[in-house]
Amino acid sequence: MDKKQGIKRPAPPTNSRPYPNWNGPPPQAAGPAPPVAQPTPTSDPMRLPKKLERVIPESSLFTELQQFERSLDTTLAARRMDVVEFLRPKLTRTPYTLRLCLSTLTANQEGSYHVDPTMSNMKDHGPTWTLRMDGTIREQLRWNGTRKFTSFFKRVFVQLDPSLFPQNDTIEWQRTGATSDTDCFEIKRPGNQDTEVKLILEMNHQPQMFKLSSTLQKATTLDVMEKSRVTLELFQYIKGKGLQDPIDKKTINCDATFRDIFGTDKIQYTQIPHLIQPHLTPADPIEITYSIKINGNVEEQEQYYDIPLFLEESMEESQSLRTFQQQMLMVDNQINMLITQINMHRQKMDYMLRFSEEPVRFINRMIASHIHDAKMTGSSDDRDEEQQRYADFYYQPFVNDAVHEMVNSTIIPQMNQDLDGNLS
Repeated sequence: MDKKQGIKRPAPPTNSRPYPNWNGPPPQAAGPAPPVAQPTPTSDPMRLPKKLERVIPESSLFTELQQFERSLDTTLAARRMDVVEFLRPKLTRTPYTLRLCLSTLTANQEGSYHVDPTMSNMKDHGPTWTLRMDGTIREQLRWNGTRKFTSFFKRVFVQLDPSLFPQNDTIEWQRTGATSDTDCFEIKRPGNQDTEVKLILEMNHQPQMFKLSSTLQKATTLDVMEKSRVTLELFQYIKGKGLQDPIDKKTINCDATFRDIFGTDKIQYTQIPHLIQPHLTPADPIEITYSIKINGNVEEQEQYYDIPLFLEESMEESQSLRTFQQQMLMVDNQINMLITQINMHRQKMDYMLRFSEEPVRFINRMIASHIHDAKMTGSSDDRDEEQQRYADFYYQPFVNDAVHEMVNSTIIPQMNQDLDGNLS
């Protein structure tokens, strides 16, 4: 399959902007990216000082726990990537084709055959022509959307002949948050001469598409794609070439292709999304030159272009994605429930251990704590209201126990309930 798809575009001009009044970014050719500066190693803020490890040998257990957590996080991330890779054929975004039609209508022209019916009774306005842009999705059998034509574009720029239109030779349309989409674009101008217009179209891809540098293209299958797919294809490249370090699974041993891309011999899995950013540039806008002819048949004036689009998933794919996300959410909830059960068992074990070490003292402290709780929750007759007027009353030990009991019984359950609601 050819890597480059879509309509043919002329080579970009040598000047910094494609046209004098074009305010958008100029088309950029993919070239070798500059070497990426590697982050300097910094001390881990969670690592205990060496002096403390020498004084307290047991502190090494904390360092071992950190290493185990990092290893566990890496393993879980790898398993998640395997699941996503397994379901990737079902979750791949379907490419569509937008059939763009350019046509011309005229009014009050002598010898014209493609007349605009809306201007036939307006003789006082003089000769005019109207450039019309509309289109439709070719895969109508697979397309379930109801989007209008202008919703497929992020920006449209039209350059007219400055010798014929010295005052108003550029037209620019840009999508904003308050833009109302329509079924076509129409540009109406006075005139009775043939002319050429240049159109620059920035597509509204969902998600955003990027153009890959020439070095990054050596490890991928296409030259224009979304960032998430670039990351997935790099993971597949790593797996296919066996670049993962056999000892440290988080480290990637770069081959010649990866050394050209990242400029180093070793990288970490977590650095890939950040390191590929200099190799991604916005996709080039589409450039079209269209000739407006005053005389001739309407069929001769129509020109068609097929433009590839990447849109939101169809109903079936969207349902598959939602089902997969729900399954992953259920697994996360089960993991959280198991962690909660482990914490509860640990608290019970600590409780029984303290009781087994000093049973009498443990029971006396528990009775004293219950007495304080009873005083705090009892009727107002059991309390000394005069003492409660002073701040020293609230610095007694039983106040801390009461606050701790209230937090555990009311605030923490409410926070867990809110968290469960947000996750669902």
